[in-house]
Amino acid sequence: MESATVETRIAALEADLAATTANYDASLDAVWMLTASARVFFMHCGFTAFETGCVRYKNAKHVLAKNISVTILALLCWYCVGYSLAFGEREDSHPFIGSSSFVAMQNFSASKDRFRQWLFQ
Repeated sequence: MESATVETRIAALEADLAATTANYDASLDAVWMLTASARVFFMHCGFTAFETGCVRYKNAKHVLAKNISVTILALLCWYCVGYSLAFGEREDSHPFIGSSSFVAMQNFSASKDRFRQWLFQ
């Protein structure tokens, strides 16, 4: 009788360990994606500093504004159109580009991985 109870408890603990490991892996993936995305944005800062150093003092504000506006424009274009073309589900048999989920946040609550993928891509 005790051996069945012990085996049941061991099976329950193994299932709990597998679930914890899966959650741990997902957390590590999220941390890595956010770290890599932050590094890309810091690369923008470095390029901005480099480009600002290559122009006269009077043009520095224009270079900073240009780099900020280019980054924001790229983010908005990716959010509205790019993500759906790259990763949207295909409603017909056209195999080249996706054609659904324009304005990318429509289906983000369906999976934890979607925002992570959107940000990193």
